[in-house]
Amino acid sequence: MILVLLKSLLLGFLVTMPVGPVGILCLRKILQLGPSYGFILGLSQALVLFIFGIVTIFSLHLISDYIIKYQFWLRMMGGLVLIGFGVKIFFSQSSATTNKTISKKGFIKDFFTIVFLLLTNPPAWLAFLAIFTFLELYRATTLIEHIELIFGILIGSIFSWVLICLCFTGYKINTTKKVTTWINRSAGTFLVGFGVAVSASAIFLAT
Repeated sequence: MILVLLKSLLLGFLVTMPVGPVGILCLRKILQLGPSYGFILGLSQALVLFIFGIVTIFSLHLISDYIIKYQFWLRMMGGLVLIGFGVKIFFSQSSATTNKTISKKGFIKDFFTIVFLLLTNPPAWLAFLAIFTFLELYRATTLIEHIELIFGILIGSIFSWVLICLCFTGYKINTTKKVTTWINRSAGTFLVGFGVAVSASAIFLAT
């Protein structure tokens, strides 16, 4: 049971890292509006992962055999999606942003917009399933393990944004192009590296 909890914490932590357009948006909000606003906005991803976890658990008895049978392709395709996201973010154009372009009035709108975008984004589901399969969380069978899995994902994703906010608390409100470039390069490199690991696990699985 402890292993399931630790793996679900890792899943929530990894998927909520500021990679991809949504993660970068949340990170920029931290730099522009402050850690408290950025953290709450980052919780939109935690909410989506919580929903992903619930949907996956309730359908696990239907898809577990499918995951086991096609886990090679799930890992390979999921890894390639992560690599694609990483390359896109790494080479994305950075621009200086200031608090003049940000309005706190649209904060709630931003929160639910991010939730909607993630819930209707097939690559987000595929990336979640790829890491879910990579960590072999489909082996969770008991009710206790399911509860641990769902809340582990939620806690892991929240903890991820706590660390992110703490890391960027000292930055000024006005974000320079150099800082946003560093964010894009770091996020892209991390995502490509993890995508390669997921795809490599599929190859090792087949051998």
